[in-house]
Amino acid sequence: MPATSVQQRGFTLLELMVVLMIIGILFTLGVMSLNLGDQQAKVEQEIRRIVGVVELAQEEAVLKRQEMALRFERDGYSFLTLEENKWVPFDRDRQYKPYTLPDDMRLYVDVQDGGAPRQGNEKTQALAYILSSGEVTPFELTIEAVDGSQRSLSVDLIGRTRILHPDEVVL
Repeated sequence: MPATSVQQRGFTLLELMVVLMIIGILFTLGVMSLNLGDQQAKVEQEIRRIVGVVELAQEEAVLKRQEMALRFERDGYSFLTLEENKWVPFDRDRQYKPYTLPDDMRLYVDVQDGGAPRQGNEKTQALAYILSSGEVTPFELTIEAVDGSQRSLSVDLIGRTRILHPDEVVL
């Protein structure tokens, strides 16, 4: 009987390993691009949180005829209220408790006539006043993540908040 050659069909181990390596690289690139978008989304969330709490504080100041201030630091912010001619922490309500940004984010602020926190590790502060008349000390604020993602907002004298488009320059 003559020997017949049998042809086997399939992939070699080397071919399978190359395909798995390519899939792994594509998967890694996909995950990395999701993380970059995720960081931008977190910055956006923090900016929207500040807008919401500032607008809420404005309403509270007008309705309760109460003078308030928003104190900015490099890593967060807190609210103060004027009681017996002294600024004291305003943390009676949960939304006004001091807030610290995530470790991978920093806050930069320019308060009109108030100065801004300086670079470095100094514990410097800037205040924006929220008056019972509805007026607010104008300020511009930027939150920046360690990957360079950032978002800014602007608050004018009558308390209008505006999230700035990424291409807009913060002065």
